[in-house]
Amino acid sequence: MESRLEKLVDFFLKRTRAILLVLVILGICTVMLYSYFSYKEQLEMSVAEELYRYEKKYYDFLDKKNELDWLSSLDSVKALGEKYLNTNGQKALYLVAITYYEQKEYQKAEEVFDTILKRGDKKSIYSDFSTIFLAKIKEEKNQAEAIKILEQFIKDRKKSFLYSKAVLTLGQDYVLMKDFKKAQEVLLSNIEQLGADEQREARGMLAYISINGQ
Repeated sequence: MESRLEKLVDFFLKRTRAILLVLVILGICTVMLYSYFSYKEQLEMSVAEELYRYEKKYYDFLDKKNELDWLSSLDSVKALGEKYLNTNGQKALYLVAITYYEQKEYQKAEEVFDTILKRGDKKSIYSDFSTIFLAKIKEEKNQAEAIKILEQFIKDRKKSFLYSKAVLTLGQDYVLMKDFKKAQEVLLSNIEQLGADEQREARGMLAYISINGQ
């Protein structure tokens, strides 16, 4: 029969092996996590550096320098944006979309703006700008859809710095449609949340409605 001492030693050996095994597993997990976050940080830095180079091309394009250099890069920038949409990719896609918009390639611009809104951060500045530009594109072919986009934006993004722009654009859309009642409702229900300049513009629109909307 095993002595009490032998049983005690055996118990501690088994317990020690279990503890060592747990420590080894924890060590491996720690190394893997460190490697993952280190890789992620390096990847984000690499994407940021690549985006910076493309950004420089974009601003040169705006200054009428090496325009073809930027335009020939659009497919590469778009691919970068779609691949890394949760890091710096949203900005990359926005630069592509706004370039298409400025070049009057509205179908291509609409597709990229739509990608930003569906797959990107809904609360980012690039999503806000994309919403406004997408509504502008829709105005030309589907006024009702443009209005729906702006109404949803006003409802969801009251703290956005583009909120006032959306309210005034929606009011103008209703005026253009001769729906003066809806235009008045939009402006009056949101006017207190607008900035001073935007309030003056809204009051001017309301004065126009009172004269022409009867």
